[in-house]
Amino acid sequence: WKQTDNSYYTAYAYFHDIDIYQNVRCGFDGFFIFTEWHKCRSGYNGVGAVHSFISSIPQVYGQYNQTNLCQVNNSRLFNAKGGPAVDIAYGARWEFNSTDFEGCQDRAIRARGIYGGSINGSWMEHVGGSCVLDIDVSPAPNSQGSRAWVLKDSFVNLFGAQTLFAKVGSASSLHVERIQFANVPEGARLFAGAYGCTV
Repeated sequence: WKQTDNSYYTAYAYFHDIDIYQNVRCGFDGFFIFTEWHKCRSGYNGVGAVHSFISSIPQVYGQYNQTNLCQVNNSRLFNAKGGPAVDIAYGARWEFNSTDFEGCQDRAIRARGIYGGSINGSWMEHVGGSCVLDIDVSPAPNSQGSRAWVLKDSFVNLFGAQTLFAKVGSASSLHVERIQFANVPEGARLFAGAYGCTV
């Protein structure tokens, strides 16, 4: 599903029980508001050189409308390549509930300038890249951080020698509670950032 012009938005969309098996660059590419993905699966059979699940990035930063109030529920995201499984920027209130990020060669989520995101009861395993979560400022002229992200009641299985779980950039914050970590290398630093992480 691809929006042809990201200067405007797609609102109140509901994607339910959709399987993406084949080689596509991005399953859902647009500028989403009040959108929900429920029981979707992506990348089951492996994909080509580039594959992601969601990209929601407004075309013009600083505009009034932002990518707000979206949810990914009970979904399975496999084999992201060439970029994060979910790439979102400039907005607020994205939620990931009971979502499985697995076998991703890059980050699970990259959030730029997203106020108030949450990840609840989710599973992150075999995620490569520089980190699993990457939250930072947007490239907007009025740059905003990805503030007040909350991660709780989830499972994280680090991959190989990966030593960084979450990168938290300028003007961003992350609160972490009740997380089970597995395969943490000796000497690993799970959190890194210029601003706050509370655990």
